[in-house]
Amino acid sequence: MNKYLNKSVFSALLAATSLHAAEDSQLQHQMMLLGGGVSICTTRSLDSCVADAHLSAASSADGSEQVLLQQTKDPFSRQLMPEFVRRAAAISERAKPKVLVVTASSMNPFAAVDFYQQLFEQAGAEVVWLPIHTAFQHAQRLGAEQGCSQLDALFANYHGLEAPSERYPDLMRYQQDICKGGHDRTVAMIEAADAIFFNGGDQSRTLQALRTGDGQATPELQAIQRGLAAGRLLVGGTSAGTAVMSGRETAKLPMITNGESRHALAYGAHATEPPERDCDEAGTCPEGLQELSLTYNPEGGAALFPWGILDTHFSERGREGRLIKLALSTETRFGFGVDEATALLVSTPANSSNEVWFEVQGKGGVFIADLADAKQLEQDSTLAIDAVTTHYLTHGDRAVLREGDFSIQFADWKQPNLTQSSVMPSADAVMQSNHYQQLADTLCATGATEALGSDQLADFSFRVRLRRVGQTQSQVGEVEKDNGRFAFCSYQHVQLDLERRTAALTNE
Repeated sequence: MNKYLNKSVFSALLAATSLHAAEDSQLQHQMMLLGGGVSICTTRSLDSCVADAHLSAASSADGSEQVLLQQTKDPFSRQLMPEFVRRAAAISERAKPKVLVVTASSMNPFAAVDFYQQLFEQAGAEVVWLPIHTAFQHAQRLGAEQGCSQLDALFANYHGLEAPSERYPDLMRYQQDICKGGHDRTVAMIEAADAIFFNGGDQSRTLQALRTGDGQATPELQAIQRGLAAGRLLVGGTSAGTAVMSGRETAKLPMITNGESRHALAYGAHATEPPERDCDEAGTCPEGLQELSLTYNPEGGAALFPWGILDTHFSERGREGRLIKLALSTETRFGFGVDEATALLVSTPANSSNEVWFEVQGKGGVFIADLADAKQLEQDSTLAIDAVTTHYLTHGDRAVLREGDFSIQFADWKQPNLTQSSVMPSADAVMQSNHYQQLADTLCATGATEALGSDQLADFSFRVRLRRVGQTQSQVGEVEKDNGRFAFCSYQHVQLDLERRTAALTNE
């Protein structure tokens, strides 16, 4: 018996506008954005594989990593990449669409090439590595002939990667060939592709592959923008490859680059480069920053997702506080947090410029913060953030954003939650790990009217309150995959209030 459904009755929620109309409309803008944490079975990550995977037989003679997509243990992770390829095929009307893979998020862009080539080939695509990254762009600025002859030095300087020509001879020969062809070659590759996918790592590195030093779009980014706008290119990413999509060309919308929720609420948001890892221990953090400080690029990222700030690894790392604080600090109305092994699917109809459709697929969910009515009051050491409207969409849910208003349609296999509990859920360490999500899920599943959470950092204490209001709705349901049952609870219009106080004020 589904733990959520024991007292529920089936009733489908219809949004004000039918979201299924998207299936019958010509779409011109499509994205598939993953929150990271997609667990794929390989001969080196055995914990991601089903128990009966014949890994030793699948290993290559030289012992290199082999991807075994169909042996992946998690059914949601196993299905996400084939779904990306399926959508690319629908756009191109080709059974085997061409997918470009960009590995610019990695310090070492060569390390993930083979993994993604195998992964997308097994998902049914023709796969090509598009080797644009920091070193490539600097080579082009020097001029193809001079710059491409210095690629080894550029990799050492900008990627900390020594002698790639010796470590990756085949990939470097390919890299040299693409480099000498210059922007004309890479743009032609993008124009011939059906989809492009950005890997995880560091979104600041990805941005260096897509924008010049003065923030202008590179020829490659311009080609991606054209293909996306024309509806002939599917854009995808995971982790950093999703976070980099935030931004607008016509108005500033920030790209998040670092930070943890408690530090964000305690010390604020900083429009600067992120600090180095372990800088607290090494004593090398810039003045006014800590290793976990919230930092952001005020100019934004690739500007392919102009509807709000994107954040990833979301519920698993308790990032609700940092997303809300950054949105408030930059006067951004919407924030979108995508969980691990979860995809936010985005499309716009060709006949409308003021609406966008969203759909969620995967193991977790997508948290949406709407700050239209939020209020922030900071006085001395006290911070109060009130009336943040939050939604949490899970597998199968859809939403349409039209002229600033959301209409949400829960999956038709989910049912209204009729359970009502007089017990108020509570949680400690609410902004760490997945404790906020557990608290919100309890509120959602039990029908409680209010939930409270608390946390601490140094001399600061934090209080979180979740409340059902007049528009609040929640639905529960479960799906069966691989002979297992997975439960989901989705909600809309839950109000979130946050408070920060010092220890002295807390003890008064």
